[in-house]
Amino acid sequence: MRDDAKNYILVGTFVMAMVAALIIWIALVSGRTGPVDHYRVVYDNVLGLKSGVEILFEGYPVGFIESISPVDRDGQRRYELEVSVKEGWPVPADSIASIRSPGLLAAFVIDIRGGESNALLPPGSEIPSAAAGDILETMNKLAAGVDGILEESVRPLLDTIAEGVPSVLSSVEEITTELKHSTKNINRLLGDTNVARVSSILQNLESTSGNANQLVVSLSDTRARLDEVIGKVDVIMERESGELQKAIAELNYSLAAVSRHIDAITANLETTTRNASEFSRQIRENPSVVLRGREQADEE
Repeated sequence: MRDDAKNYILVGTFVMAMVAALIIWIALVSGRTGPVDHYRVVYDNVLGLKSGVEILFEGYPVGFIESISPVDRDGQRRYELEVSVKEGWPVPADSIASIRSPGLLAAFVIDIRGGESNALLPPGSEIPSAAAGDILETMNKLAAGVDGILEESVRPLLDTIAEGVPSVLSSVEEITTELKHSTKNINRLLGDTNVARVSSILQNLESTSGNANQLVVSLSDTRARLDEVIGKVDVIMERESGELQKAIAELNYSLAAVSRHIDAITANLETTTRNASEFSRQIRENPSVVLRGREQADEE
């Protein structure tokens, strides 16, 4: 029996120690240990707040709500929060404590937005507060705004689109019909007969291209021969330049002589022309002149 009692005592002591350790660990994790400074915050509405709600300073956890109690301020019922903040944590005098939710489904917290004042609030004083925004009301306003946008902008747009759908469909049908017609024409164009003709045309073009290449080669040969002939002519001109100059000089002399006697030659040609004209006239009048002479013809 004595051994059983000792075992019970040991087990009970161990369990009590584990429970105490668990409490201490929870306290350490929650940060609700150590010396704190107490402050007061007053709100018109504390929806979503309760004891133990976290206190943040610029988003950093510094304490918790100790208690919430209703108070009478200027004939109106308000709610005073007793909050604990880490001892020595500076809270500027123009800081604002507001209720907010980090997320749509997250729990509410009190976030203290630090001011710029150099004066600090002493422990036990009241931290200025800001009215909490109602998320549900905000969501309702947002939904109302969305409804207005849908009614004023989206619905007329949808109506316009709905009115234009028949014309669009008819246009699509017309385009489809034209595409079918074009496809038939393309199939007809790409028939076996036309493909064979195109192949023949391509072969002819290839043959013509070959002939053109041969012509170009021939022209190149001809040009080379012409260059050779011109080169030979240049050589002959250089070699016979003296004889050519002499012939040109004689030709100039002959032209000068002709130019000096051109008047006499012209006069003789004119006389000869007149005689020939007179002779032809006499022959037309009396052809016997050719056989018997002019004088015998006159005697008769």
